[in-house]
Amino acid sequence: MTSCDCDLAVVGAGLAGTTLLASLRLAGWQGSAMVIEVGRGPGGRASTRLRRDNPHWRLDHGAPVLHLQSGGGGALADLLQKLEAMGAISADTSESVCVGLDGLQSLDTTSAGFDAGGSCWRGRPTMGSVAAALLDLAGDSVIRRFGVRVQTLQASDRGWDLHDQHGQAVVNARMLVLSGNMLAHPRSLAMLGLANRPLREACAVGLDPVLDQALDRIASMRMAPRWNRMLALSAEPAEVASWPRQIVLSAAASQQWQLERLVVQPMADDSVGLVVHGLTDSVPVPMDLLSPWPSLAAAVASADDLGVMRWGAARPLDHPLPVDLQWCPKVALGFCGDWIDGPGFGRAHGAMASAVALADRIVEHDALVASGAMA
Repeated sequence: MTSCDCDLAVVGAGLAGTTLLASLRLAGWQGSAMVIEVGRGPGGRASTRLRRDNPHWRLDHGAPVLHLQSGGGGALADLLQKLEAMGAISADTSESVCVGLDGLQSLDTTSAGFDAGGSCWRGRPTMGSVAAALLDLAGDSVIRRFGVRVQTLQASDRGWDLHDQHGQAVVNARMLVLSGNMLAHPRSLAMLGLANRPLREACAVGLDPVLDQALDRIASMRMAPRWNRMLALSAEPAEVASWPRQIVLSAAASQQWQLERLVVQPMADDSVGLVVHGLTDSVPVPMDLLSPWPSLAAAVASADDLGVMRWGAARPLDHPLPVDLQWCPKVALGFCGDWIDGPGFGRAHGAMASAVALADRIVEHDALVASGAMA
């Protein structure tokens, strides 16, 4: 299939895009939908790396867990309950510790992105399972296009025309949702080799004043990349049991070592993965940081280096998109992701909460269309 007319096209199958599709179905929305993802499967920055030479290897090389802030309820809480009932997530009770410049210290939940009163969930069996389960909730009718990069867009009277990097038609859709902002952000110029932002190119100024405001806001956002080094460790199970699941660096230690955290992940065959979340492309692993755990330091010293995964826009830093600019009604275009303003900005909570909110806007939009109140 090279093209398919549908009601809604969603670009990106990470937590935001898949949460949106699941939320629409749970709200009773009956439209047709397609999700388009450049990766080989769902997950985005909460995905899982496999190895051809080891079927037991399932390394969560992006988000290690889902941290949700306290006070959350409503549709997002209901969605989490469904995921838990499906066995796709479970409460995370593993140990997290904090390392400062002078050694171990109490965990700074604020700088670590944790909410002491919130909830923490782990994907089962992996983090990549969360987005996959959300797609299952969305239903088999959702057309899934993996390994496709949307590069150009065009808004017209018949909806949105999407094309890939080869100029081939992907889909014509009545409505469009971008769960990432690359097609709207100036960084797309260098990454895609374009002269103008694809979304700005697709819609003339004045066509939708809400979109014009949204594009201005998105252009001001700063996005920070992250580099995650993946290591395969060898150690006795008793040694692994003595290691913390996460080693989070204090703000001062993070600045000195240019790391955010180290995440230990035991595999089903007793092998062990370690993901080092770095702030620079060198992603160092300083041995003195691991001094409280001599066996872990020894395992790292003899580890197999599986390479570095670069997340180009892993963390939005500022200028979140206001929620009143999340839906552009005149061109039937929506945005969701951790870069939308609200609780959990820059985190998985923000990605999922923004998608739940956008689902309500889409349902309302279609109700207006059906009533004839919107052409």
